[in-house]
Amino acid sequence: MRPVRVLLLISCLSCHKYARPVPELERPAGEESYAFSGKAQIARLVKVFFDLPQGYLYGEMRSGFDGLCTSRSMDFTNFQGPHERDVNDFADVFSRVLAQHGYPVEEETGVFAQPGHAVAGVLVAARVVEESFNKCYPNVGVRNERTIGAAYLKIEWSLYSTLEKKVILTRTSEGTTYGEMESEVGEVGILRQAFSDATERLARDPAYRLAIDPAAAATAQRNRIRIRRVPESSGDLELNLAATRASVVGVIGDGKPGSGFVFAAPGWILSSAQVVGNARIVKLTLANGSSCYGEVTASSRARDLALIESRCAPLEPLPLAQGQITGRGRLSLTRPGSAGAPASLDSGTGKGMTTILGMTWVKSDVKVRPGDAGGPLLDIHGNVVAVISGAVTAEAAREGLDLSVPAGDVAKYLPIDFE
Repeated sequence: MRPVRVLLLISCLSCHKYARPVPELERPAGEESYAFSGKAQIARLVKVFFDLPQGYLYGEMRSGFDGLCTSRSMDFTNFQGPHERDVNDFADVFSRVLAQHGYPVEEETGVFAQPGHAVAGVLVAARVVEESFNKCYPNVGVRNERTIGAAYLKIEWSLYSTLEKKVILTRTSEGTTYGEMESEVGEVGILRQAFSDATERLARDPAYRLAIDPAAAATAQRNRIRIRRVPESSGDLELNLAATRASVVGVIGDGKPGSGFVFAAPGWILSSAQVVGNARIVKLTLANGSSCYGEVTASSRARDLALIESRCAPLEPLPLAQGQITGRGRLSLTRPGSAGAPASLDSGTGKGMTTILGMTWVKSDVKVRPGDAGGPLLDIHGNVVAVISGAVTAEAAREGLDLSVPAGDVAKYLPIDFE
């Protein structure tokens, strides 16, 4: 019986719970690989700076012998103040994660030259603004760097364009080790894992992808879908309002609740990537109050578009406007509403087009409400001029305007071929 008690004691000594655990994060869902144009720029990590004040409390620190963390916890505090770490400890992690998502990365040039100095078009600085770190050195007195611990980092990324000679983007992401891990190279091995996770979230950020390749549709690689285009309408939207509203649906994914609309038979629906989120199956609510489901077959977070294949009874599709879209004139939106409620329009004026980070948007003063993202912005004939987006820029907000994705971009950023 005694050996069993000893083993239980050893097991308990090695699984200490810290009083201040590191913040927990949800793992990014699924794998995503993006397609970039030949003009996509290579990004190189050039600086990692821990901008944390002297006395900043990281977490707790313990130690022990023979592989066991047996000491009492002590505060693990920043005695250095703000400090820079060797970028080479993190540069390979940064490049590896980006390469896994299809980003162009620097080629190794071995001993002949510093890698990529002539090709990197974007220089990236990582500024750590929050850090949580609990660690243990279980082999005190032994010459090795074995460390057990868990870490969390919040990083502010700054992207500097060597062509434009200015910072073109600042974004923030978080990263964690998802519990305790073991490192044979000391605490840097644990920090590398949290840094890798933060880079993973940066790589999935649509704004980062646009900064690297503003001219390309960085969408997940999928087979293209052939869809029969609905001819444009020359009728009067207000005379056909009830039929138009019947083509608009409510959409609930794992993003924020929004809208969508049928644009091709038998049940192809356009919506917003912000609405579907990472969901594969979404719930659709029709104008008559009934519900059904649809499958998300493609999405472009960079362009805030999503393609859904409906499993509902067939609905009449709305035509997409063809030709050049000016973003001018009277524009309207209609909502799915509830069963028995009269169909109505919210109308306003198109304010033309604007370009942000290489993307063209339709500006309008149509009053967009929560839940409208993914819905259709219609001209006076009932043709869909644009897909309403949840995107708002500071400039648009100051002017009281909302932004929508031009209908002509649907086939550019989703794997659709119109017949």
